[in-house]
Amino acid sequence: MLLLVTSSLICLYIGFRLGKHKKLNSNSYIQNEAELEVIKELKKLDKNKYYVMNDITLPTEEGTTQIDHIVFSENGIFVIETKGHKGWIFGKENDRNWTQYLKGGRKFSFHSPIIQNRNHIKNIINITNIPEHTLKTIVVFTNDKMEFKTSLPKHVLKINQLIQYIEEWNLSILNHSKMLETIGLIEFKRKEKSDETNKEHIEYINKRLSPKRKMKNN
Repeated sequence: MLLLVTSSLICLYIGFRLGKHKKLNSNSYIQNEAELEVIKELKKLDKNKYYVMNDITLPTEEGTTQIDHIVFSENGIFVIETKGHKGWIFGKENDRNWTQYLKGGRKFSFHSPIIQNRNHIKNIINITNIPEHTLKTIVVFTNDKMEFKTSLPKHVLKINQLIQYIEEWNLSILNHSKMLETIGLIEFKRKEKSDETNKEHIEYINKRLSPKRKMKNN
């Protein structure tokens, strides 16, 4: 038991130091407004119970995945996908794409944030071997001019519902040493927050969504 706790603390320390170093070298990086709103909201959580990471880019077998926020606690690990869309939002849990309607009849399609977050969770499991039941998915919309027009799961929220939703999970499902180990592993694996990392991720997404690649996947 002592060995397990010690190894978890070592993993956390190494990961935290590397993560801190990466953050110190990210002066030019700018996050979008929606993510900044969520960062501000997450500061309301009790720091003695929750550990928050923001803008985490992790390596995958094919490229990278970018996670907006992760909140760690003994009550679960909350993986948050943030959206700043306004207007009417239509989408179902298993729809591949959702639709945004704006004034004037304009409409836009965007990739389902629920499916995005499923992929994020799979990648976290691959890196940490954390049990899937400890990971909780959240999709949060920050724009007060947004309105859901279809029935959605309870984990799709407006920003003013976020803190209450996280705090409602009040049963311990993750022991403290495993939580520390998971934090350390993700801090260790995450890429430096920088314009270069962001560019690399965008290039990977564009490559993945190219017509040639789409045809290959069909």
